[in-house]
Amino acid sequence: AQDLSSYALGQDFGDATVSEGDTTVTLTNNAWKFIDVDTTVTADTYLSFDFRSNVEGEIHGIGFDTNNTLSLNWLFQLDGAQTSGLQGAASAYTTGTGWQSYLIKVGDYFQGDFDRLVLAMDDDAGVGADSAFRNITVEDVAPKVEVNGIAQDLSSYALGQDFGDATV
Repeated sequence: AQDLSSYALGQDFGDATVSEGDTTVTLTNNAWKFIDVDTTVTADTYLSFDFRSNVEGEIHGIGFDTNNTLSLNWLFQLDGAQTSGLQGAASAYTTGTGWQSYLIKVGDYFQGDFDRLVLAMDDDAGVGADSAFRNITVEDVAPKVEVNGIAQDLSSYALGQDFGDATV
């Protein structure tokens, strides 16, 4: 089990709950939290997780950081009424559509040493926004896709044309 701590002091006024099996974190209202991690993001680092939101806030996101000062340079925006953080990798979520799985090749966006995994739910307007994250993994392993019962590496196609990430 990982402890959730307040992130971006002065921003975190919301609530966070962790499921009984420690697989799901749900943020409500204006919750900015982090989980202690000790990771080096390399060119081959992948972040995978499932995300869901039933009420849209200003910013729903996930990312990394090295301190408790709000930094959007390492935050992937998933949903929200405001545009903030890294776009394109995972910002295709539509509020209220249930769980969506994400696979982001983080090393394509930034690299370095990080000690925080950040979960963001910005709801300054107080509409009761929520974000739920489950099955979060950070690995330096190429993702696999099963084709005809055989696990295959997922690779880039059309070099020079592939700048996106896969949604599983």
